[in-house]
This record gives sequence, C-alpha cells and structure tokens, in this order.
Amino acid sequence: EEDTKVHVLVREIRPPFLDGRVKYTTQTDMVSVVRDPTSDLAVLARKGSQVVRHVREQEGRTKMRKRFWELAGSNIGNVLGVEEVKTKEDEEEAARNGEDVDYRQDSQFLDLMKKQKSVAVSEFAKTKTISEQRRALPVFDVRQELMSLI
Repeated sequence: EEDTKVHVLVREIRPPFLDGRVKYTTQTDMVSVVRDPTSDLAVLARKGSQVVRHVREQEGRTKMRKRFWELAGSNIGNVLGVEEVKTKEDEEEAARNGEDVDYRQDSQFLDLMKKQKSVAVSEFAKTKTISEQRRALPVFDVRQELMSLI
C-alpha cells in the first residue's frame, strides 16, 4: 500500500450557477412563499388587522388634534411672534417617524469618557501610582516564569 499525494489546483472557487453570468433557469418570476394565496390565513394577512388599523387611525387623529392647537411654525404663530420650542416628546416622535435623527449622538465614546469621573475610588488607588499598582498584581510575581516558558 503506497500512499501518493495528489495536488489539486483550484482556480475557480465560485460555482458556475452562483457566478451570475449564465442563467440556468427559464423562470424569471419570483417564487411565491405562500403555497395557497387564496387560503384564509394568507388573505387575512394581506388585508391586515382591523384592530391595528383602528389604533393607528386613533393615534393619527390625536396627533392632528395636538398639532391643530400649536401656533408655533404656522402663519398665525409667525404673526404673533410665537417661537417653536422642541421638547423631548417631539424628538422621540421624530425618531419614530424616521425624520432626521443623529443615531450616533447617544453612543459617543468621547462624551462618555468626559462625563465619567477619573477619581480614584479606593485608598490603594489614591496612594499608589499606576506602575506600583501593576506590580502589586499577582500575575506580576510569576511574570519571569511565564516569560521563560514562552
């Protein structure tokens, strides 16, 4: 029994049916995910829920009622000199509606570091320098052994 090594050279790593140059099918339409589009569940899903539709209509009406009495930004408000004041509710509502929102504003690392206090918490941290604190760690005692093993 003699084992021989065979070297295989691979030049094309993408199979031809995934390449996209040649179409291997005659069907150009999308394949429907629903088996029976006339079934009760498929019809109800396509129509949508009446409860959800009713709730959305109510939210729209209450929003319009609130906006009706706001003078800021309207012609009458401009004549009377009413200035538009943005509240957190307006910003949250704008975020829900997908209007201009700075998504990175709340996740800025630099701002977080500025807000965080860099004051020593324990007495040990207050009295020792950083290098002395490092030397006090248990791993520092076995450092030489570790370096010799590596």
